[in-house]
Amino acid sequence: MTKAIIAMLIFSCIPVACRAGRSAPQKAPVERPTLASTFRDTAVSNVTLNDAQTFELRKPGQRYALRATLRQKRELWEAVRPRDYEFLLRVDCFCPGHRGWLLIEARRGQPLQAWDRTGKAAALSEWNTFSIDTLFEMVDRAGDMDGVVQVAFDPRWHFPANVRTVRLPGPDAWTIIDARGLRPVR
Repeated sequence: MTKAIIAMLIFSCIPVACRAGRSAPQKAPVERPTLASTFRDTAVSNVTLNDAQTFELRKPGQRYALRATLRQKRELWEAVRPRDYEFLLRVDCFCPGHRGWLLIEARRGQPLQAWDRTGKAAALSEWNTFSIDTLFEMVDRAGDMDGVVQVAFDPRWHFPANVRTVRLPGPDAWTIIDARGLRPVR
């Protein structure tokens, strides 16, 4: 009988001991895409300058049309934009030339961090590190020049995904901006 009581005590404690060693089930952490996988998004884009609206700013009504388009798209952007996000950005211009893709992380609409394709931090003070809100402002300011502005918008987020500006008489005063791969971050 004593053996039966001892066995019962031992076997009744095992489930408690096993349960105490386990932690409560946890959700698998959501992993942030690696830098390399993020830059894979630079290869293909569903928005190109072929989809762009062209505004010839020397023609009557074109400045107004550009600004009306920007106002409409900015309202749509503000309605859906995530508070914190990251996106890929490439800015090319005649001078200083091609700089390559950067991953920009923005918090509350302000750029917080930037990295190049190799993972090296990029200075936020550089001319090619800015947020989507600043991109809207830049395209709006381009409406003040004598030249041509081409802009295509991201169909989901409504930000300027491809921008090409040429200041006339040109030909050396051009800028091309590509922004893509926007995703919310926590």
